[in-house]
Amino acid sequence: MYVTRDGVNLFYQATGTGARDLFLLPQCQPAAYSRQWKSQVPYLSRYFRVVTMDMRGSGRSDRTSSGYDLDTRYEDFLAVLEAWIRPAFALVALSCAAMVAFRYAVEHPDRLSHLILLSGQYAESVPQPFDEKVAPVIRDQFDAWRQRLFARCLPEPHSLKGMEDGYAWAGETTPDVLVESLRAIDGSNVYDLLSRLTVPTLGLHGTLDKIVPYSHAEKMVAAIPGARLITFEGAGHILHGRHAVKVNHLIRDFVGGKDVASARIPAPTERKVAEPVPAR
Repeated sequence: MYVTRDGVNLFYQATGTGARDLFLLPQCQPAAYSRQWKSQVPYLSRYFRVVTMDMRGSGRSDRTSSGYDLDTRYEDFLAVLEAWIRPAFALVALSCAAMVAFRYAVEHPDRLSHLILLSGQYAESVPQPFDEKVAPVIRDQFDAWRQRLFARCLPEPHSLKGMEDGYAWAGETTPDVLVESLRAIDGSNVYDLLSRLTVPTLGLHGTLDKIVPYSHAEKMVAAIPGARLITFEGAGHILHGRHAVKVNHLIRDFVGGKDVASARIPAPTERKVAEPVPAR
């Protein structure tokens, strides 16, 4: 399904027939799109009507030359909400999409029941000098850049499938779109909004996140009244891909009204293969 805003087609989909709505909002950077929720949608749609979208620049939405700033991202999000969502709904915001979610939570607290920050962030900055050193690498070494990006996103052992998925999804957009999207939100900071949040909030973050450091998450959650933080020891940025079962259960329980307290989830232990017993 599509909603059109200012001539731009934005794809969204709804799955499930639950009485309550749950919106899975992808990150602002169009390196991946709603397909990344493949481990969440089938499970969570047993309990909720699950809605997600492809942000402009990725997936089945239009790839425009501009419009990747936070204000435009916010208006795109509102257009999809107006088309399909039923308040009060729960919102899961991934990575830099948290900056969009914070604005919505402050401006429309009555329309939101729960907020889940998945590897969330309140500020964005890109390496400098961006146009001289970073942008040319993305444009001229796009394949290698994508490989490095998802290797950083997934530091956990046995993450090859996740890296392959991310590499393929990022290849569905263009280097120019990625460069513009990074440039458009560079320097964004919505920290001042955090103390104004009133919606129940849960942060999920990995201690080995190389995209949004764990210390950033600690500061973010501490600034939100009553927020809780679930710490994934030894985990990277893409929690919903590598730790899908735990993430799904936490979303289900939190939105379903169960008491989810701050906690630390130990890193999985490597299973040792038994050594063969020597023949006698």
